[in-house]
Amino acid sequence: MQDQTPVRFLNNMFDGEDRVAILAIPRADPDARVEQRFTPAKVAGGRTQAWLRHLNAKRYDIYLGVNPIRTDSTQREKGDIADVRRLQVDLDDNGPENLKRLLGDVNRGTIPQPRHLLRSSKDHYQVLWDTARGQWSPDQAEATMRGLAARYGGDPACSEVARVMRWPGYRNQKEGRAREMVGWIDRGGKPVSPDDFRALPAPEMRTAREAPLAPGRGRPATQVRPNRISQSEKDWAWVKDQLKAGTPPLQVQRELAQRRSDKPKPDAYAALTVDKAMRAVANETHHHEREITR
Repeated sequence: MQDQTPVRFLNNMFDGEDRVAILAIPRADPDARVEQRFTPAKVAGGRTQAWLRHLNAKRYDIYLGVNPIRTDSTQREKGDIADVRRLQVDLDDNGPENLKRLLGDVNRGTIPQPRHLLRSSKDHYQVLWDTARGQWSPDQAEATMRGLAARYGGDPACSEVARVMRWPGYRNQKEGRAREMVGWIDRGGKPVSPDDFRALPAPEMRTAREAPLAPGRGRPATQVRPNRISQSEKDWAWVKDQLKAGTPPLQVQRELAQRRSDKPKPDAYAALTVDKAMRAVANETHHHEREITR
């Protein structure tokens, strides 16, 4: 009998008619392409599951968007989000310690009880809150998620309403993660409003003179002077160019790790940067296909 965890999770997250984003990233075959699909939740929980199980068995990582996509959209960007349904914070660096601190604040009433707690692999967690419908703008949600990431050592790059997360019930195929099954606990948190996070320190807002968020985990990008580009930004641009040129992701990852041997964990930095770049390139490809077919 097939594990029904993916379907149960999907049904907890979305209504049947909500249009959801599904992303599948290959980890073993350097020639395999990234798969992205948009479909009603009721279909994603039905016949789509056999396709996803097949991909996961072939060492694809399976991701699900945290918010529904507009019915007229063929890409996954901020403007394509139909409704802000949830907030998230991604705890990879010092996961157990940061999760303990977050849940301690929940117990003290500093922040509300989350709805979903995911364990993406050993010591790596994703925490999600359901939102009160109609009360959150994308900008409000992203500012709150940046505040959560800053306070709990989360990944600031995961502070976007168009982000995807690992789908519980599928195995984590990333190198070094031992093909662990992504787990999920429903903590029962009620839908939250912006006022529920008023005790959360406001994050520092970026200005036109600041660098964008770096692809590294758990820290904001280094601020640089005007007309200066950080090394992380150069890495990001190089990786995207290599992927667009058809260079196998594993080859790009290995070369980046060699280039950035100055990093405390070069392999982890390279894996994360390539992973995020593959998602970004997939989005850009769908955007381009949409433009040329208009």
